[in-house]
This record gives sequence, structure tokens and C-alpha cells, in this order.
Amino acid sequence: MSTYKILWLLVVGAALGAACSSSSPISTATSAPPTPIPSAATALPTIVLRFNSTPTPTHLPPLLAPTETPTSVSPLPQGTAGLPLPTPTIVIEAIATLGSCNFRLEVADEANERGRGLMARESMPIDQGMLFVFDFEQELNFWMRNTLIPLDIAYLNDALQVVDVQMMAPEHEILPDLLPFYTSAFPAKFALEVNSGVAAQCDITPGVTMALTYINE
Repeated sequence: MSTYKILWLLVVGAALGAACSSSSPISTATSAPPTPIPSAATALPTIVLRFNSTPTPTHLPPLLAPTETPTSVSPLPQGTAGLPLPTPTIVIEAIATLGSCNFRLEVADEANERGRGLMARESMPIDQGMLFVFDFEQELNFWMRNTLIPLDIAYLNDALQVVDVQMMAPEHEILPDLLPFYTSAFPAKFALEVNSGVAAQCDITPGVTMALTYINE
């Protein structure tokens, strides 16, 4: 190869090398790798739960006040004004034979007398009782409000035949529980209250008939 041709190749090569060194690099080959997409674990900021340590106020009143249970109940009967009931006047208006016994009876044949009954009695003679008289046979309901002595009650129909006999406890033995009603097992027109235990002693049972005589005293 001649000297001139060698020189020409050297000049051309030098020119090409200069041109390559001054051009911009290809981005896909020389750029930094792309930033990875953050995962769900690192994309959200960390949340720290902090509980309020401030104490709950103690001056707030309770929602419901506790119900106080009475520790004792007075056995004395009380009237509507909170005063003891007056001592009743005892008037014997009838005599009766029922079972194997004879009785001297008070008669309650008016609404106010039936409502008062044997309230406030501290005792009653063993041969005495109270006869409640209603207008017609019906289901009768008695209770022991303001009553101090235990009683037996005999329910009688229009023919004075006993249809049911029950024992009734005085009020102070039941309170503070609700007072029960003593309901006749069958419709009755009369109810006879006597001292507790008398019905058994005198053989007063359903089916026996009472002989009744009204008297004037």
C-alpha cells in the first residue's frame, strides 16, 4: 500500500473517532435501571395507635341508682294517710252452724264493710268469724291487706254449701313480696273467714252446708 493511502486512512479514522466521542450515548443502553414500584407494605405510611391514658371522670352520676331493699317491715296496718287503722266496732249479727261447730258472725253485706273485712284485728275469738255477703254468685277474690291474724276462708254458693276452703297468711308474713289473691275455685255468693286451723278442726270441707240465722242485738 502506498504512503499516501495509509495517511488517508489514518486521517479518516481519526475523524470518525472524534465524531463518535462527541455524540450523545444511547439512552436504553446507558440509563440507570428503573425505580421499582413500591409494594403495598411499603407504599402506605406506618400507623401507630396511641390510646388515651387520661382517666375517666369519676364525678359523673350513675345511669341508674341502686334500689334499696327494706330491711324490716312494720307489722302494724296503715291507713291511706299512713296512720294506724281505727279499732273496728264488733257487732254480732248472725249465728251459724257449719261442720261440727257453731259460730257467732259479723256480717259484711255492704261494699265498705267487705272492703274493710278483718283489717287491724290483733285477735279473734275461736268461735267467731265474719260472713261476707255478695249480690250473686261470682268468682270471689280475697287478699290479706292490713290483716294481722292468719285465717281460713270458706266459699259458699247461693244454697250456703261450701265449694272451696283455703288458708290465708297475714300480710306481715308475705311482705315484701306481693300479696297473693285467694280466688274461689267455683262461683260463690258467701265467704266465711274464721281463725286459721278452725276449718280443719270443725270438719269444714267442700260439700257441707251451713245453717244460718240472723239475729238482732
